[in-house]
Amino acid sequence: DRRIGEWKFFHNNGNKKMTGKFVNGKMSGKWNVYSIEGWLESNGQFKGGKQVGIWSFYNKKRHLTKKLTLNGGMISGKCWIYENKILVGMGEMTGLAKKPKKNGKWKEFYPNGKVKSEGVYQLDKKNGHFKEYYKNGKLKAEGNYMFKKKSGKWKFYKKNGTIDKEKSGNYMNDKKMKF
Repeated sequence: DRRIGEWKFFHNNGNKKMTGKFVNGKMSGKWNVYSIEGWLESNGQFKGGKQVGIWSFYNKKRHLTKKLTLNGGMISGKCWIYENKILVGMGEMTGLAKKPKKNGKWKEFYPNGKVKSEGVYQLDKKNGHFKEYYKNGKLKAEGNYMFKKKSGKWKFYKKNGTIDKEKSGNYMNDKKMKF
């Protein structure tokens, strides 16, 4: 009565839905998941019937859109996000694979591969110390966020590296305080 060995599951239209193997009645090893149209949606490892390790997800164009570290089917650890085949973000995430949330250290990248920003997120909101950069890699700004809003002392830099005194200062709820 237990499933063992290689298995294929199919959508109602006859296209493959999932392929992989069962060990002692539980999904185990590498599995591929396909869309109803037939393109590969995701692939990764199962252990004891649960998704584990790094899973890769693809769009209709068959381009990689994200790689998520899963533990028991939940996101837990380092993840990578791609747009148009280019890495745009990486760091710690948690939650469900369909709606991952940045939760921990995170870096965003420009299309040229240079860091756009780096800092700490809490439940998908900037919450902690951040550094933001120009496309050429030079520091643009640094300071703290509290629930997505600039809070506390911020330093802004011009493209030539000098401090932008007009923008720099103390912030509360994303607004520069005037003294």
